[in-house]
This record gives sequence, structure tokens and C-alpha cells, in this order.
Amino acid sequence: MDSRWAQGRRSASARRTQFRDFDGVTRQLAKFGPRTASAERALKLALRDRSAPGQSEINAETGAAVLGKRWLDDLPADRSTNTRQTYAYVLDDYVLPGPGALRVREVRTPTVDRLLKTTGANRRPGRREVRQVRAIGHVRA
Repeated sequence: MDSRWAQGRRSASARRTQFRDFDGVTRQLAKFGPRTASAERALKLALRDRSAPGQSEINAETGAAVLGKRWLDDLPADRSTNTRQTYAYVLDDYVLPGPGALRVREVRTPTVDRLLKTTGANRRPGRREVRQVRAIGHVRA
């Protein structure tokens, strides 16, 4: 049996995986190659390209401080100047010193709960300030 003939009859290898897309829907992604290793490389490249963050996209590795500042910059234009100043104050005084150094993937419910409970540990905020810190997470942009 000729080895060239055997290689010519070899079928392509496939690699498949489930991928949760940017819209939250899980889809199957498959790539093919002449060998298993090449199919796997093609699949990894496709996954990298498909999930590569754009310049304005927030991902799990983005710092919470960057997320907060971007959120503040992206507030709708119909927000008043006082509202913007209040949000900037709350972000600078409460959010950034707390979880601001964390990555987005690290900011979980217990982390935010701890922030809310320790708000004013160094100084006593008024009820209004505490409500503003809580409102930061609930503002619809």
C-alpha cells in the first residue's frame, strides 16, 4: 500500500465546542483541518477572534475603575449637571476606593454588599449619600 495514497484518503478532523456568544446564546462552533492539531488550532483562533474585545467593549479583565469611569462618561445627555456631579462624587469617594482596584470578574454580590455595609466606616454619611451609592448600580443608562 502506497503511503501517499493512504494520506490522500485521510478524512479531515473536526473540533467542536459550545460557545456563549456576546448576546448570551450558546452556539456550537466547529473547525476542520487535515489533522486533529490543525483543527484544534483553527478552533482556538476562531474563539479568540470571536471573543476578542473591541476598543469600547468591557470584558471580565477590565478594571472596575475603568468600568465606573466609562459608565459615568456614557450617561445620557439628558442627565442634569448636578446629577453628573453627584455620581462623580459617589464614584470617586466610595466606589473607586472600594472595589475600584478589582477586575469586573471579581466584583460579585458579596463584594458590593461589603462596600454598602462599610460605606461611611471612616466618616458617617448621610442617608442621601448611602442612597446615592446604592443608586449607582441601579441607574438605567
